[in-house]
Amino acid sequence: MRKDLQEKLEQDFPQIFVDMDGDEMKTCMGRGIETGSGWYDLIHKLCSDIMALKPGKKFKAEQVKEKFAGLRFYCSGYPKNATKQRQINQLINAAEDESTKICENCGTRSEVSVVGTYWIQTLCRPCVERKSTEKETQNELGNPSHSAVKTK
Repeated sequence: MRKDLQEKLEQDFPQIFVDMDGDEMKTCMGRGIETGSGWYDLIHKLCSDIMALKPGKKFKAEQVKEKFAGLRFYCSGYPKNATKQRQINQLINAAEDESTKICENCGTRSEVSVVGTYWIQTLCRPCVERKSTEKETQNELGNPSHSAVKTK
């Protein structure tokens, strides 16, 4: 995710992103948010919804990343209240499911599919075409990448 968007999330939700840019040996959040910028609005809404539940002072993100073409939002410090725990998990699960319908790169919801061979991502058709063009250019310049983007 772009640095400016990460900083905005950190400003809006300092409790959740308390470990952002911390020591990578101590926290995965030291690597920042490991998704494309297209999921910014989804992550912002998720954090806003979680904070509306008043999760307690210890609740925080441990890692936010893309894995297998979907959002993964790992956290700790859940409230002791079982109902709040369940509500937070429902919000996270819904956001993770929703991420598979949103282009990770640009955020559009149209013409989105899971693409790739080596590294799969949720991308829209224009972003897939742009990546394919970039890959062709890299190959022409003698700079091959690790995998090709292919539509399934």
